Amino acid sequence: TGAVYGFEVGPDVWIPTGDNSGESEILVHYGAMGAMPASSFMLSAELIGLVHLSEDYGDFGDRFEHALCLGGSYNAATFGLGLFYQINLGTNLDEQVNGVLGLKADLLL
Repeated sequence: TGAVYGFEVGPDVWIPTGDNSGESEILVHYGAMGAMPASSFMLSAELIGLVHLSEDYGDFGDRFEHALCLGGSYNAATFGLGLFYQINLGTNLDEQVNGVLGLKADLLL
């Protein structure tokens, strides 16, 4: 098997609920992914981003946030397990958290 790649783009809407008094936001997410499968295992890298459309920013470049995700996964016939680490590349996300360690579980029906 050869390399796997993909692209994504789509809208996101954040709607505050509960005690949050913030305003709704409209965003667009986008990303590009590349992976190398080997038998039931796969190593992957993904560059993802968000652009804020409804917020008022002084500089157009401040509307963007990016992250790099590196991970690996095991995929069987009906389920998959993966581990990834997300490195935040923008200053807005870095102020809150340096990175995210995640666990992914897939169930194929």
